[in-house]
Amino acid sequence: METFKQRNGSTLCRELLCGRLDTPENLERARQQGLFQSVCPRMVAESVRLLDEILEER
Repeated sequence: METFKQRNGSTLCRELLCGRLDTPENLERARQQGLFQSVCPRMVAESVRLLDEILEER
């Protein structure tokens, strides 16, 4: 998690997506900006890369 945070600035969705998603307005804003299509897949891919690095070390 620390490496992910170093590379991406945070491990929290609200920080990675530039805002809290706990209100309908904020959720709709994130949808309209396409954040779920642009940011989330990159973060999942980064997680997979990190996991691969960890497994290769072992």
